[in-house]
Amino acid sequence: GGGNALIANAGGNTVFTGTVTGLSTLTTDAGGTTQINGGTVSTSGAQLYNDNVTFGNGATTTLTGTLVTFNGTVSGGSTSGLGVTGNAVFGDATTDSVTGLASLTVSGTTAINTNTITTSGLQTYTGPVTLGTGVNTTLTSTGNPITFSNTVNGAGALTVTTGGQTTFTLAVGGLTPLVSLTTNGGGSTAVNGGSVTTTSGQTFSDAVTYPVNTIFNAGAGTLTFGSTVTPTVGGLTLNLTADEMVFSGGAASIKANNGITLQSSTAAVTDIKVGSNAVTGTAASLDITTADIAALQAGFPLITIGRLTAPNFSVTVGNATFLDNLLIQSPSGVINVIGALNTVPGKNI
Repeated sequence: GGGNALIANAGGNTVFTGTVTGLSTLTTDAGGTTQINGGTVSTSGAQLYNDNVTFGNGATTTLTGTLVTFNGTVSGGSTSGLGVTGNAVFGDATTDSVTGLASLTVSGTTAINTNTITTSGLQTYTGPVTLGTGVNTTLTSTGNPITFSNTVNGAGALTVTTGGQTTFTLAVGGLTPLVSLTTNGGGSTAVNGGSVTTTSGQTFSDAVTYPVNTIFNAGAGTLTFGSTVTPTVGGLTLNLTADEMVFSGGAASIKANNGITLQSSTAAVTDIKVGSNAVTGTAASLDITTADIAALQAGFPLITIGRLTAPNFSVTVGNATFLDNLLIQSPSGVINVIGALNTVPGKNI
């Protein structure tokens, strides 16, 4: 190496059989393919792979550089893992898939511009993750954890599918809201960063835990909890904001040991409808059904429906029974009770 830059231009297959070290930078052109079999590529500067890359050593390959960029597909042949020590960019188009890896770890920042990252083992993103604008990215692992150890941002849609645990250590969408977030696959989701913000919906099909006061803001979309939502310590609140909500995890599946707030997000919602004979299913209303109410486990000090700030809306309440103290509020001051609104003995409205 001697600190020199290497540019490999080949219309065919460029193969690195042994360890590559001592280079300042490494660049491959877009004309052929690159196969890395040696287990280690280390540069003091950047690595830029403009062609499709295959890892074929049957073990974990470590790429070390200031920035490692893949502008084509990445494949591991199902037995090879990839570790990036530095910052990483996956894809410059949504079709630049990452597949067949045994595992994937990135120590620095990660930019995801592809629709597909699939591993049989774990995925760990230590630094901040940014989704490319307009991407619809699915991260898939076969029963192993997918961990985001820092923030996740970007105007793209993210689906995380694993039978293991999905962990969001810090805020999701705090700087740039995601379009949507979906977790599924039969595992569990740990929302540890206090907030998840999207513009067009959130779906948590697996069990969710949270260790701090947490805000789920699904924007103009639907907030769906398909399983349990459980605090891991005492004294925590939940703030749920969306233009529609679906709690399909069953009775007493939404849990907190402090207050919970349910409120709409945008001016497009002109009404909140609560209870069996009030819910209409129209797009202009946030519907809180009897099934949603039944999903609220008894023990909330206070259930709050609505907000006192814009957007302006009214609240229509039909037949509904709550198990805890209930506060209904509207910035317009219009609250219509058209049915039997009740709480259990000892609780107040």
